[in-house]
Amino acid sequence: GDVDFEDCYYTVYQFEITEKAIENINAFLESLFKDLNINHPQDYNGRSLSASDIVQIGDRYFICQDIGFDEIDTDFNLISKWENIESIVS
Repeated sequence: GDVDFEDCYYTVYQFEITEKAIENINAFLESLFKDLNINHPQDYNGRSLSASDIVQIGDRYFICQDIGFDEIDTDFNLISKWENIESIVS
């Protein structure tokens, strides 16, 4: 049968962001990845962000890949692919 998005994922951490913070969504996701892996916020008790984790920003969803993030919908269909070129090169 079909997999229900809400049955697979649950909220681990949430915080408010400004529109300005996400003007460059790719830079924001890269920064968030670093924060949730290296510089955990004081009120964050979860594990590090890793492949297959989902980041929700407003009504958009991004799945963490081995390198970068892909935008998906709630049926897990790919909307757009993004890779952090700096991570590939370094």
